[in-house]
Amino acid sequence: MTSVFTKPAPLAPLTRARSVDINAIVNAVDSAFDQLPNVEEINGLKGAVSTLVDIVQTVDEALIEVDTQLDALPTASELVVLQGNISDLNTNKASLAQLAAPSGAGLAGTSAAGTGAVATTVRAKMLESVTVNDYMSSAERVDALSGSPVLDHAAAFARALAAAKTVHGDPACVYRIGSTVDVPSNKRLLGGGATIKGVAGVVAFHILGDRNRIYDWDIDANGALYFIRNDGQRNSIEWNTFVGDVGHYVFCFGAKYPRVCNNTVDGQGVYLITTSFVFEDCASINASHNTFTDIEHWCIQVRGATKHGTICGNVCSASEYNATIVATAGQTVFNFTISNSCHLAGVQVNGFPYDVGVTFAPAIPAATPTKNFTVTFAAGRTAGDSVKLIAHRAAENIQINGTSSDITISGNTCKGGGDSGILLAGSSKRCSVTGNIISNIAYAGISLEGGVTGCIVSGNIISDCSLVTTTATYSSGILLGGGDNSVFGNTIENTTTPPTMKYGVSVNTYNTDDGTADKSLKLGLNTYIGTFTKKIFIPNEDSAQRRQSIVIVGGLTTPYPERINLDGAWTNVPVNTDYWTYTGFGATLALRDTTIKQGGVASLKTVAGEYVEITPTARDIFFDTIVQITFRAKNDSGSSYVQTFITLAGSVIGSPGITITDPEWRHYTLSFPITANITPATFMMRVGANTGFANVDQFDVQMTRID
Repeated sequence: MTSVFTKPAPLAPLTRARSVDINAIVNAVDSAFDQLPNVEEINGLKGAVSTLVDIVQTVDEALIEVDTQLDALPTASELVVLQGNISDLNTNKASLAQLAAPSGAGLAGTSAAGTGAVATTVRAKMLESVTVNDYMSSAERVDALSGSPVLDHAAAFARALAAAKTVHGDPACVYRIGSTVDVPSNKRLLGGGATIKGVAGVVAFHILGDRNRIYDWDIDANGALYFIRNDGQRNSIEWNTFVGDVGHYVFCFGAKYPRVCNNTVDGQGVYLITTSFVFEDCASINASHNTFTDIEHWCIQVRGATKHGTICGNVCSASEYNATIVATAGQTVFNFTISNSCHLAGVQVNGFPYDVGVTFAPAIPAATPTKNFTVTFAAGRTAGDSVKLIAHRAAENIQINGTSSDITISGNTCKGGGDSGILLAGSSKRCSVTGNIISNIAYAGISLEGGVTGCIVSGNIISDCSLVTTTATYSSGILLGGGDNSVFGNTIENTTTPPTMKYGVSVNTYNTDDGTADKSLKLGLNTYIGTFTKKIFIPNEDSAQRRQSIVIVGGLTTPYPERINLDGAWTNVPVNTDYWTYTGFGATLALRDTTIKQGGVASLKTVAGEYVEITPTARDIFFDTIVQITFRAKNDSGSSYVQTFITLAGSVIGSPGITITDPEWRHYTLSFPITANITPATFMMRVGANTGFANVDQFDVQMTRID
């Protein structure tokens, strides 16, 4: 420790004296020395001085820092500005509170890059696109993330759609829609691979507005009535995956320009799908490039009064579920179990379709899909017969029905199915079925039924259909019915051993009103590969709907050996020849008119209430041909006619015939088939008048081979 001492008082100045007092001096010196510090006190003093130096240095450094801080202080003018800023901050305390709120980002402005960009707010920009999760409670989010949701997330979807133009799903979530979500206009539901699960009996999404898009969702319908119902205009449902039981995955009702494209529908393991995609009373539909696997009933159905549309590039695959039992001698009952539940089934025996004298339990189509079928034959089978059950979940792959019109069905692939591959039914009209590939169908590859008119079937490839039927109508590549329909340029293949299709083209019920050429069924230029019972089968039955006009285009056509001669001299009727006989009814029958005629010497003039009957005698040459009768006629007054009659099943049957009403010369055509059921293989033609009269001239008769 440093010693503390008292500084000695200064010595008094010495004065010169006359005599020196030595003792006094010595005493004074001793006294002064006594006042000096000792060594210990000197060392202490050195330490104190050193400490003092350190303190001074520290103080000096502190003073320098103080000077620096003082230099950094604002000037008087800067203090004035700072005071103003503090005042502004106090004024904006409310705005700062808003910024701290959830909606605070909305106060910030923003705009896109580039000239002409319109300013907006961050909030408005962010609300252009949201996720469903943004509008879910914590419990709902946990439920969706669990993968097995039990809550109803419909309200969250509704809130999101009300808030934003684009709503995204979270791929990690499974959303459950337990009540209907109404979709207004101009919305986009983008799944990004997220899953939505429906609830039995509920319509999950009802699109009421226009220009919406539902895109890229994994959809489990889970028994929904319809998963998506679309009533609006220009709505798109694309790139989704559909699974699960459902009435319809997509039901477009009264929609205009609906687009249902690039979706995948997987019916494997699904118990019931009534129809995947339905268009009813719609306009300008587009159902293209979808993929369907094992769909029960129909992949695409167009019905009601739907007008205009395209069904193109779809792939419809229906698995065949089969089982085979080798018969014992006399065995009649066969019990089959297959690997999947089906409602359509048939049998083959030794590779041939078999549908006569056989019954099924349950009856086909089964009301409830089943894996178990009992097949009973009326007669016992031969030992070693191979009895094969063939069952399908799918009915027609594509069906056009109702009064639908102007639908193009092109470039589709239909492989497998328990009914026809593509069916046009009801009163559908002006449809085009072109460039499709169809194979392994239980019935006809393409079917045009009785009320269908004005349709074209061309450029299709049809292979190995009619797997379970031998009926004349459906045991064919193409079933041709209706009126004014055309079948051209198709390829029909029987490649299996034994072949399953009896006919390439089979003509069914059709109506042609007056039998004129413009109401005819037209077919030709088709290619047939393999063995057929007949390439073209045209049945003549005791039905006015099965004996009207048919035209074979590109077939071998030959004229009847002799033309009807009206130019020679005759009275009442022309003179009989080796090839024609003439009779009639009435007193006059007909008149030979040399004044009103077409190019020859005379024409036949009808008489009111009377007629002439003209019958060809060379019968055999008409068998298995399409007969075409042409003539020219000019009406003067009243109503005259030309009508043909055939003997079918022992009865004389008349065609509707042609009524002559045009006051100018006109060319008319009658066309009809003569096949095995007409006996004899010929016809009779009646020319007469109900009232007034007409002139008829230039009869010509030709035959075109059917096969």
